[in-house]
Amino acid sequence: MKELLKKQWKYTLYVNEVGAYILTVICGTIGLYEVEHVLTNEQLLKYKNQGETFIDALANDISYTPKKYLK
Repeated sequence: MKELLKKQWKYTLYVNEVGAYILTVICGTIGLYEVEHVLTNEQLLKYKNQGETFIDALANDISYTPKKYLK
């Protein structure tokens, strides 16, 4: 996997060998854990248009409401 963006103690965005974009976000307060989210086609388009700003917002949403992204 190739690392595209990284914010220490927040998130890392990767692209894998088949072209999937994976956002790994640090969640939790007392106990920390990671949530891995594969970007949807819509999210990928927003990332390509808005760049890091979109990923920051998505990572914040995942961090504050991780249950929405656990499937």
